[in-house]
Amino acid sequence: MWMSEPSEKQSQLELRLKSRKLFQVGDMDVLHAKDGVYVFTRRLDDQLALVTVNSMASSQIVSFVLEPNLKLTNQIAGESLSADGDGCLTLTVAPMSSNFYLNYGI
Repeated sequence: MWMSEPSEKQSQLELRLKSRKLFQVGDMDVLHAKDGVYVFTRRLDDQLALVTVNSMASSQIVSFVLEPNLKLTNQIAGESLSADGDGCLTLTVAPMSSNFYLNYGI
């Protein structure tokens, strides 16, 4: 029987297929690598992924610069982030966590 709403596994599969090439061959830029927190981007054509990893037992606040007014969507929790008019973005990375945010159309 076909379900009208995609299951979590279907959504994860669609996401993997959509961003596979971005993570395979996209240019990588490390934005932050300090105190157990690693933040990097992958870029390919008009796609951008921002990945955050925190291996520490406490939250960490990190700041970096991206494109002005860039909007990114968390692919796990669904929340959005926006860089300011100068491209500055500050975020709190939860303890022992990883997340990735996508933007199609930079």
